[in-house]
Amino acid sequence: MSGTEMHYGASPKLFKYAVDMRKNPTATEKITWDLIKVPPFAQFRFRRQHPIGAFIADFYSHSLKAVIEIDGGYHLDKEQRALDGFRDSDMEGYGIRVLRLKNQEVEGDLERVRERIMSFVDGIVKQSPSIHPASRQAGSLKGDFDCREATCILY
Repeated sequence: MSGTEMHYGASPKLFKYAVDMRKNPTATEKITWDLIKVPPFAQFRFRRQHPIGAFIADFYSHSLKAVIEIDGGYHLDKEQRALDGFRDSDMEGYGIRVLRLKNQEVEGDLERVRERIMSFVDGIVKQSPSIHPASRQAGSLKGDFDCREATCILY
């Protein structure tokens, strides 16, 4: 499979389902989307409900090859955890990194969620010389961040 392929062989049926899911996001997906669609994360162009192989990722950045998943309570179920592990392994097989956040985190501590996403993205940027050059310009994730305000400030 080509390194530029964004969907990794996802079926047409999965695309239709993803469109439906985009029309009806959960409350925590809306909150997370509002966080990652603006700077400093906007430059990485996360996509909502993005088909990848046999799965639909809650949020996917092709430039980062990164997925952010928002897990509801049913992800605590033993069988669902096993499926999540399989799904994460599948994503990692495509060279995609996965960050899982719990609904409770998003609802209860958005600042911590912002910090976790910041750390996740920053780690990828630092380890990936192939990240698009725009990500490495002023205003990227290089440097120290103060995320105590509504938006993160790069120093």
